[in-house]
Amino acid sequence: MGGPAVELDPQIWEAVFEPGPAPMAVYDRDSLRFLAVNAAGRALYGYSSEAASTMRVVDLYPPEDMAGRQFLADRGPAEPNATRLVRHRLADGHLADMQVRELAVLWSGRPAWLVTVTDVTHLRQVERELAAEADRLHRVVRLQTELAEAGADLDRSLELVATGVVQLAQAANCSVWWADGDRLEVRATAGNPPTYAVGDSVPIASSLAGSCLTAEEEVYVADTATYTDYTRALAQRTGIRTLVLVPLRAGDSVVGVLGVSAPTPGALAGSGRDALRLVAGLVAGALQRAEAAEDNLAAWEALRASERRFAQAFETSPIGMAFSDSSGQAQQVNPALCRLVGRTREELLGRPLADLAHPEDNSHLARSLVDLASGLRSTHQGQHCLAGSDGDVLHVLLSSTTMGAGPESPGRFFTQIVDVSEQYAINNRLAHAATHDPLTGLSNRIHFADRLEHAVAVAAREKRKIGLLYIDLDRFKEVNDGFGHHYGDEVLIELSRRLSAVVRETDTVARLGGDEFAVLLCHPSSLEESVVVARRAIDSLSRPLRVGSQELSFRASIGVAQWPEQGPGPDDLLRRADGAMYLAKQAGGNRFETCGAGR
Repeated sequence: MGGPAVELDPQIWEAVFEPGPAPMAVYDRDSLRFLAVNAAGRALYGYSSEAASTMRVVDLYPPEDMAGRQFLADRGPAEPNATRLVRHRLADGHLADMQVRELAVLWSGRPAWLVTVTDVTHLRQVERELAAEADRLHRVVRLQTELAEAGADLDRSLELVATGVVQLAQAANCSVWWADGDRLEVRATAGNPPTYAVGDSVPIASSLAGSCLTAEEEVYVADTATYTDYTRALAQRTGIRTLVLVPLRAGDSVVGVLGVSAPTPGALAGSGRDALRLVAGLVAGALQRAEAAEDNLAAWEALRASERRFAQAFETSPIGMAFSDSSGQAQQVNPALCRLVGRTREELLGRPLADLAHPEDNSHLARSLVDLASGLRSTHQGQHCLAGSDGDVLHVLLSSTTMGAGPESPGRFFTQIVDVSEQYAINNRLAHAATHDPLTGLSNRIHFADRLEHAVAVAAREKRKIGLLYIDLDRFKEVNDGFGHHYGDEVLIELSRRLSAVVRETDTVARLGGDEFAVLLCHPSSLEESVVVARRAIDSLSRPLRVGSQELSFRASIGVAQWPEQGPGPDDLLRRADGAMYLAKQAGGNRFETCGAGR
């Protein structure tokens, strides 16, 4: 990270970040122990203040996440606002996907990390569910095409069904059973290893598949080890723990059974079973071409119902979503994306998504989307800046995934966009609080030292001068003692405004602490120009100011120094200006001294 780490004052933490809405924490860079966790952070993870104070950040990582733990131990300095996606364990044992932004800070002089956390579990889950649903739909459509190509070859059609179901449902085995008298015979099977072989048969009257055929109803066994004696023996012999049996219809008659198994209890549920029912309809079409129209209509109705479920999730999601073609132009956008960027659906359709980018981010986003469409990469996730309709800059987390793209077959890609502008604003407020005096809003000592060092480097390169005023208010302690610190704070705020008014916008005014101030004058033409500013400062500060019921005039002692005459480096310049200020104070105050003759 460039430049010195910012200092985070524990008092600022308690006043600003402890009650803040964003989950935040500070942890020690060496021991990884938490130094502070705000209320929002404790609520998100479910830990009490006492528990959080004894924890290390590595405790949030699941034991199996060795890569994440090693990263925490071995990493070097982070870039400002560096972002990572991690999986953390909550207090109740659940795992959650978290987006973590980190900033290197000094906490009471100790190197530490300041983190802001956003729970993106829902975003990641929606992404996985949508991708799985889209994949199932594509597989079913492909199977339908293959069955149509198989034509009247029933054996080939049933082989395609068995193989397709194993891939579609991610099952261990699939068997297609056919009724033959009082028995069910295996006509096709797939899996590794297959539970049954082609030609095997079982009696209809005493088998589970026979019960499915006779009752004409689907059978779902969530755990074969606890169902019947037959299924328990099957589990011991083959390792099958979940079993689904779906009746196969030809017209109005049930002529067979589609059997699917998996080694994990509770598998093949939900939309996976919907897909099996759809495949069963496709089998019926392969059985009797004469009745294919009715059966295929039912299959396509199921397909359209699945597409409607997908469309409903797309339209009602709180996350901005879009489907784009291989050129990056939006083909479908949901209402959440329209609300986020402040544009109508008509304004977005047919336009490249990269057009939404802020001018400074356009090439970055466009290049990422081109890589996706060309097949150079399959996913992209990153933080980008979009331009709102009112000209505002929107900071977003953008995630895109290809759908069948490749160098030889460019395809579509699916994009999700989440607004993280609030978290970005919090990070900016944190950076400001770390570099500015909380009372006056002026630069603090750390920020002033950084500006002074930078100014000396620029002046040395451009062979120009720098002016520095070191200012101390005379007898300011009497205000705090006589009127109280509240009035003392009001006086400091007003005098800070007056100091800022006598310099240019390119100059820097800082409160170094207490009643000490400094002014950095960038590129004065001569020492006399800095002296003119010092005179204006004394005149402005001495104007009467009401304190309580009285009007007081304030005096100041100012030391004036100029680089490079007063030393080669920033520390030399500050020390010489400080010394000149003490000469002015010893001479009675309300005056300035240069590093040389007095005034």
